Amino acid sequence: VPSLANPRSLGQVDITGVISRHRPDWTVKKYPLYLAKRGFPRHIGDIRKYYSNTVVVGNLIFFSGQCPFDPITGGFETDDFEEQVTITLGNLRAGLEETGSSLGNLVKTHILLPNPEHCSRMRKIELEYYQKYAPQLVDEPPATTVTHPLKLAAPRLLIEIDAISFIPDL
Repeated sequence: VPSLANPRSLGQVDITGVISRHRPDWTVKKYPLYLAKRGFPRHIGDIRKYYSNTVVVGNLIFFSGQCPFDPITGGFETDDFEEQVTITLGNLRAGLEETGSSLGNLVKTHILLPNPEHCSRMRKIELEYYQKYAPQLVDEPPATTVTHPLKLAAPRLLIEIDAISFIPDL
C-alpha cells in the first residue's frame, strides 16, 4: 500500500467477524454460483484454486473481489476505467440479487483502487450508479474503505470491490 490515511502508519487492517458461524440459527452458504456457473475463472495467473467469491452467514453476505470480468464469458473486455467501475458494480449488484438481497442493503465496501488519481472519478461513477439502482445509498452510503495497492491480481484491473451486505427479513 503506497499511502495510508496517516503517513506515519506502517499498515492498515480491516477486520470483520461474526459472533459464531456455528449457531443453529445461522447457516453458511458458499456462492461460487453466480459467477462460477457462468464460466468465471477460478484461477488468476498460475494459481488454480476453488474458492467462494461470496459467503452468506446468517443474514450477512460477504463478497470478495468483485472485478470487471464479464459474468457470462469470464472474459475481461475493457481497459477503460469508467467501464470497469460500472461492470464491477453491476457484478456486485447481480451477486446481491442472487443471494436474496439488493444493492440498497450494502453495509460496507472496501474498494481497491491502484491509482489514487482515479478516486474522485470512481466516487462520481459510484454515486451515479447508486442514484440509478439504489437511491437510498445516496443519502445513507455504506461505510467505505478505499485503499491504493500497488497492483491488483490481474495487471489490467483498475478496481476491485469487497463488500458486506445483508438479506432483509431472514
